Amino acid sequence: MARRIRSILVDNTLGKIFTNTDVVTTSDSSKLIAGTKLLTTTVGAAYQVTAFVIRNLGGGSGIPFASQGLIINATVTMFSAPIGQAVKVDIKVGSTYATSSVVSTLTLSAGTTSSSTSLSINIQAGQFVFLDITQVGNIRPGSGLAVKLNYYTG
Repeated sequence: MARRIRSILVDNTLGKIFTNTDVVTTSDSSKLIAGTKLLTTTVGAAYQVTAFVIRNLGGGSGIPFASQGLIINATVTMFSAPIGQAVKVDIKVGSTYATSSVVSTLTLSAGTTSSSTSLSINIQAGQFVFLDITQVGNIRPGSGLAVKLNYYTG
């Protein structure tokens, strides 16, 4: 008969609870069951040609943060690369789109299809993140734009 191991680790210094481990050295995000979690959200215009400036990409009310969060990384990808100028995307934060402010600008250089940027953007509980395309390729705009945000919340 196989031995069944049950374990849980409560790390008071980090404010997290892990399962299937009883030592700090093996505590990673795959075992995290409570506390701050790493999440991913992707917003995009998957099959559209990105030929013009787009305000509030994805429409709606943006990406909501019910609790405080921290955006740590953003990746901009396109199916076909822009030619001429880079594609630029503003990250805006606020309680509404109209009152949001630009906190960072992401750039996908002309001729490339992917760009990743490390960030440190604090988001307060109740705020939203909005994405605006502010510049597109001027010879060939490119298509299939997506912006992926990695962030902690909880």
